[in-house]
Amino acid sequence: MNEVDDYIAKYPDLTKSKLEQIRTIIKTEAPQLHESLKWGNLAYSNDTIMFILAGYKNHVGFHVTKTVIKSLKNSLITYQTTPGSVKFPLNKPLPTDLLKDIIRARIQEYEKQGILWK
Repeated sequence: MNEVDDYIAKYPDLTKSKLEQIRTIIKTEAPQLHESLKWGNLAYSNDTIMFILAGYKNHVGFHVTKTVIKSLKNSLITYQTTPGSVKFPLNKPLPTDLLKDIIRARIQEYEKQGILWK
């Protein structure tokens, strides 16, 4: 096991399952990104952080840039958000298509506009 596997393994089964599902989606949508731990959470990066994934008691936090959250605000209306993150409740199915949209939007803003992690 590596540090990322260890990070995921420490969570209860439901949280672990959601983290693994999101991890699989990220690896499929953005295989070029490096997976590691940053600030004690699961991070995906190249020369900047692209996403951070964190497990909590009742949700999984998916952290991106505030510009991605703002650009997808209409799609995120049913989720609790902050300027730079979305909370996906553990008791609901993950919105796979929405996750892909978030990942694609973050990659696109980085590649086309050079927006770094802030």
